[in-house]
Amino acid sequence: MIKAIIDKLKIGSISNVIPFGQNVSNPNKPYVVVWQGEPTQQAGTENGNNEFFVNAHFPKGWINEITDYIEIEVYQLLHNQILTTRDSRKVKIQATSRIGRIIMGNDDGTISKDRVFITPGIYE
Repeated sequence: MIKAIIDKLKIGSISNVIPFGQNVSNPNKPYVVVWQGEPTQQAGTENGNNEFFVNAHFPKGWINEITDYIEIEVYQLLHNQILTTRDSRKVKIQATSRIGRIIMGNDDGTISKDRVFITPGIYE
């Protein structure tokens, strides 16, 4: 599922999208890190939701750009999209209201902000 999310995000304005744990080739330009969190249980459902984090890193001072990217562009690229998992299942991904604050002073000198998406179940 991580690969499907990364592939979808690469269609947008930032092509430097990587899974968590992979080294970034050029931290001076914007880049995005994607990882899966722990499954959560939503009230009234049998299946847990899988959480996926999209964490954008931008150069210092790009506050408006990182906010627009996380709150608008990432939402438009992913919300309610049907993605195919590596085992060929179709899954709908949905945005949550969980949007992080801007983090200053990352180790690589960037600022960062994240957004959480969930996959509430199999689509097909």
